[in-house]
Amino acid sequence: MIISSLPSQNFKVGLPKVIAEVCDYLNTLDLNALENGRHDINDQIYMNVMEPETAEPNSKKAELHHEYLDVQVLIRGTENIEVGATYPNLSKYEDYNKADDYQLTAAEIENKFTVTLVPKMFAVFYPYEPHKPCCIVDGKSEKISGESAGFSHLMFKKHTKVCLFLNAVRLVTIQHAQEMALKSVQVNH
Repeated sequence: MIISSLPSQNFKVGLPKVIAEVCDYLNTLDLNALENGRHDINDQIYMNVMEPETAEPNSKKAELHHEYLDVQVLIRGTENIEVGATYPNLSKYEDYNKADDYQLTAAEIENKFTVTLVPKMFAVFYPYEPHKPCCIVDGKSEKISGESAGFSHLMFKKHTKVCLFLNAVRLVTIQHAQEMALKSVQVNH
């Protein structure tokens, strides 16, 4: 998982190039003026803007994706997102929805931690990283807004929120580059 904020001067540090470029694009928009629904950015990237209501975590299902990175950008409101720190036990999950690349579970996320997003913060969830978005903050339910963008299926959700889904083929390249960088650091020390 990666977490950052669009207004931060260093928000792009460590981000895959395509996500950094989409975030640069988002910084040129008046996010609060976006209408709910799908917005095509180009022929490969789209943004889905939505306004869900936050709720108690125990009333929500956790989700994970097999093929895509999920990047969520909060536009309005505050939300907690529960995140799993370890590989999930997929036997506790419902059948995988291949067409929309998601798998849900009502079970508690194992080894979880909670991240709180405020407007213009974003979180990047990797494949098989369980997460439960749209959870209430400080016991108070609210309508949030966010967006998702799609690259080949890069998707942003509007909570006022944005979610991006990035094909895992690109993720393998990113992971390989990260592993090579880590090996380089280990050799040099």
